[in-house]
Amino acid sequence: MSFLTEILVFLILVCAFMVILSKNPVHSIFYLILVFCGAATLLISLGAEFLGLILIIVYVGAVAVLFLFVIMMLNIKIIELNANFINYLPLSSILFLFVFTELFTYMDFVFPLIDTTGYIN
Repeated sequence: MSFLTEILVFLILVCAFMVILSKNPVHSIFYLILVFCGAATLLISLGAEFLGLILIIVYVGAVAVLFLFVIMMLNIKIIELNANFINYLPLSSILFLFVFTELFTYMDFVFPLIDTTGYIN
């Protein structure tokens, strides 16, 4: 992978975590738009220009703007969200560990099958 691709993947991961961790829902939508734009840029740099442009048109142009419109129409109390965050922290940490354990187990089964040349053994 090139250096630009690694930086782009890191930016996508940081923005994806900020979608979850952001206290303000409008900021979460803006981070989601950054994730979509970063993924589209990654697809374009990998040679899948059509998929990258479709991702920008469909997801950023329609879905993210619709989410932003709905969130701005709602009256969300941010103080109530902070109180509920602490209550769900143990359950969410258990689910987090379970999902990433499954992800790394899957990666352990799939990636040893791939040789350094890129061909499946």
